[in-house]
Amino acid sequence: MTYDAAQKKGFGATVSASHTIQYGRVTARVKTASVAPGVVSSFIIRNDQTGDEIDFEWVGKAPSQVQTNYYFNNILDYTKMVPYDVGADSSADFHDYTIDWSAGAVVWLVDGKVIRTVNRQDTYNAANNTFAFPASEARVAFSIWDGGNSGAQGTQEWSGYPTPWGPNTAYQMYVDSVTIQCNGGTTPPPVTPPPVTPPPVTPPPVTPPPAKCIPRPTYY
Repeated sequence: MTYDAAQKKGFGATVSASHTIQYGRVTARVKTASVAPGVVSSFIIRNDQTGDEIDFEWVGKAPSQVQTNYYFNNILDYTKMVPYDVGADSSADFHDYTIDWSAGAVVWLVDGKVIRTVNRQDTYNAANNTFAFPASEARVAFSIWDGGNSGAQGTQEWSGYPTPWGPNTAYQMYVDSVTIQCNGGTTPPPVTPPPVTPPPVTPPPVTPPPAKCIPRPTYY
């Protein structure tokens, strides 16, 4: 990410997968760009049409922390964000971050350790009879952006501000590898039809052969 003088903030970028998935286990080996206040790095699974999203995010004011969140139907409920201390500066080395998304739960892992689980059954909203659970097919994406100079007070306070910029400043996020394993989605399992028992066979009626009549001689 470099500085955009016209916009007076960093010129961010998003790289998205060309295909969607609906449920799967996605692991990315990431070294974040969040080395300074305001720099936001993201690893997300998102549907831009429905607003369903599952994510990992890192902010520059807390580089040793990763934040997990999820959204349903484009409702921006930030109260569901849960932070986790990686135990080291996320911008200094690579770590494995995994989102394991199934029809019944979302599980977040860091370096193979489960750090959070959200079960679909726990997201039920009785007021509108819906499960506030991301379920629409979505794309895996990675992004880097300038939250510190975004102009939105809440975003600036969350990410840290102002984002430091100099003539040659550039912030870089590295993604070493991405592994996607499908969890089956909504495709039903193959169905084996039951064996077919043929109907009973009724033999055709048997017509007896005509009787042979041998004339007997007549004696007078």
